[in-house]
Order: sequence, then C-alpha cells, then structure tokens
Amino acid sequence: MRALILATLLWPTTTAFAIDKFIALGYASGGTNLATRTSNAGYKLHAGAGFYLSGGIMVPISDTAPHAFELQLGLGYSFTDSGKDDNVVTFSRVPLEAIYYYRNTDNRFRLGWGAIYHVENRVRGKGVHAGVEADVDPAWGWTLSAQKYLSEHQEDAAFAIGLRYNSIRYRSPSFNASADGSALLVTVEGHWLDH
Repeated sequence: MRALILATLLWPTTTAFAIDKFIALGYASGGTNLATRTSNAGYKLHAGAGFYLSGGIMVPISDTAPHAFELQLGLGYSFTDSGKDDNVVTFSRVPLEAIYYYRNTDNRFRLGWGAIYHVENRVRGKGVHAGVEADVDPAWGWTLSAQKYLSEHQEDAAFAIGLRYNSIRYRSPSFNASADGSALLVTVEGHWLDH
C-alpha cells in the first residue's frame, strides 16, 4: 500500500496532461487529551493538534473554466508535543491524503472533500514522562477543505490559505478507549504549476 502511494506521488509529469505539485504547512487544534487514554495523566496532549507538513501532486480531472476539478494526493508528517526541556511527550503520525477539489477560477477558491489515512502513529515520552509509550493503530478518516487563492494562477506558481476539518479516531492496545483526533486545521499551500 505504501509503495503504491509513493509511486503515485513520484509519478513523472511527462504524461499527456499537466500534473501540478504542492507543498502545505499548517497547524491543527482539537481532539481528545491523550493523557486520559493512558495511565500517566501528568501531561496534556490533544490527539488532533499539532504542526502539519505535506506535499504531493494535483491531477486535473476537468480543467474547464471557470469550474475545474482536480484530485490532490499527499504524503505528510504531523506532530504535537507537551512539556519542556527534556520532559516531553510527543504524538507523531504520517498522513496519507486523497482530496477531490472543485476549483473556481473566476473567484479563486477551492472546495474539497476526501479520505485521510494516518500511519506510523506513535506516542513517546522522555524525561519524567519516559514511561509514556503507545503504538497507535493505522486510522482512516475524512476531511473537508476550503481554500482561497491569494492571487490568480500565474505561469509557474500560486499560493493559497485554507481551513480544513479532519474527522478521525485513534485506537491502541495502550489506550483505555479510542481517542478522537478530529480537529480544525489552518493551512498555507504553495502550488507549482505544470502547464
């Protein structure tokens, strides 16, 4: 599965249609406090929160103006931590995403919905929290996205700000119950256009 997704992301752009590339940065807020799902309650770490970095490709489905449609495929990394100095608990995950977007070229916005799949999900502590450790199962979820372009698509690049809502639940043998990872995510995206 991972090999297939990576192969898709690295698919060469020498095809009959243009494949644009993107990189996204963001920050999310929300979700269950993971301390309530483990035996150590000495920290506060929300399952949906944290920094987000993703990159990938955008495959055009229909490039007609002003109503265009495209499929965005991304691979990323997300993490949140709690504490300071060497006494930190971190929750990290690797998001795989497939989002189907409607893009309005006249009003410069996109609306999308899609699937998310989080793998390599881990809770790790160090220092006074060294006993905090959990391997979290891979998790499916869904996402809604709205973006506003800061300028018209230029010859080589475009930039957008966005707001997303992710809905996902995490499960682990180390948790006493599933953890809600639903969150609001503010993003900034750069698109590199292949015309």
